[in-house]
Parts: sequence; structure tokens; C-alpha cells
Amino acid sequence: MKNILIICDGDAVRRVWIEGFLRDVVKENDIDAIVNSAVSSTFGARQLTREMLETSDLIFAVDKKIYEEISTIYTETISYKKVINLDILDIYDEFGEYNNLLVQHKIKEMSAKDQNLFTNRPEIRHHLTLREILNIKKHLILEIILMLI
Repeated sequence: MKNILIICDGDAVRRVWIEGFLRDVVKENDIDAIVNSAVSSTFGARQLTREMLETSDLIFAVDKKIYEEISTIYTETISYKKVINLDILDIYDEFGEYNNLLVQHKIKEMSAKDQNLFTNRPEIRHHLTLREILNIKKHLILEIILMLI
């Protein structure tokens, strides 16, 4: 049994969505692995520990900031070849151009009523964009998992 760890900065939405997504990928492809997540910041339910890093076979950092943070702080603990940057921005903090294009495309496909709801509810916008980004990256993520564990 292999261990896959997702590290986020405390953003519960992003961490939880990615963890659930990776669990589905592992299950759908009969991969013998456990998926867990942790936060690198001082707030959050699952605090990142050195032991988590040491026992993980594959580590996904949700974005470049987290990737650089764990690569710098835990240099002696981790092997760089097993830490992968998923490059999924926190939409509440940094609304990247790529994410924005996905959202604009989805809004155009919606009815006027749904467009109004979507525009006025940032949490719905956040969830939809995360799902789209993860689905786009699904095959790449699966290939990484199969190659590295």
C-alpha cells in the first residue's frame, strides 16, 4: 500500500476537493494507495508533520507557493522527485487568467437565472472551477501516480 499526500496552505475547499478527486482516481484505476491531506499553515485540522512527509510515497503540493515552501523547509526530509506541483491556484486569493477563462466559458453556457446565481455566489464559482481544472488534469495526474508509485 502506497501513501499519497496532498499539501495545501489551509484552504479547506481546495484541499478537500483535491483529496476526494484523487481518492476517486485511485479507486477507479485499482491503485493500491491511500490518499490523505494536510495543511502547511498554523490553522487547519490536519497539520503537516515531518512524519507525514517521510511516510509518503508521493506528495502533491496544490500550488507553486506550497511546493516551494515544503521544498525549502523540509529539504532534508523529502526527495524532490516525489513532490509534484499541481498548480491549482486558490481562486479566492489569486484568480489566475486560466481559471478565469474556464469560469467565463461556463457562465456563457448557463441560463440567465443560473448565470445570476453563479455570479453572486463565489463559493459555487470556486467549486465549479476546481472541478473543471481537476478534470482537465485527471489524465496527467493519473500518469504521475502510475509512474511514481
